[in-house]
Amino acid sequence: MPLPRLPELVAAQHRYRYLVRRHGWRAVFSAFTDALDICLGLELFDSGTGRRPWQRRIPALRQLHHPRDHGPDTPLRAATYPEVVALSTLLLPVHPLRDAWRRPHGSPERSAFYREAHRRMALRPATRLGD
Repeated sequence: MPLPRLPELVAAQHRYRYLVRRHGWRAVFSAFTDALDICLGLELFDSGTGRRPWQRRIPALRQLHHPRDHGPDTPLRAATYPEVVALSTLLLPVHPLRDAWRRPHGSPERSAFYREAHRRMALRPATRLGD
């Protein structure tokens, strides 16, 4: 079966490798793990809106996947990869908003974090993240 044409996945992998070279694998891995938790939480708790950019990738990736091989959420993890990498840049230790997503709902820091997350992940304003 041919790999679906999803150039944004390839571009995200190039960006991820650049981040590892620049910031080190530990820092990037930590940021990536937090970003993955944020993105998967968004999808699991607010699916069906049709506004998430990764939703269009899931059907193509499901064709390549068998749950027995890697687990049932593998297509979702692969589909969110470009947004997770984009969000990872905001969660690196060098970024001033790095820990703002853990602040209480409604706090100015948390709101600033999610505004910037919207911008980096290219989400439409109608898509609400975490606040």
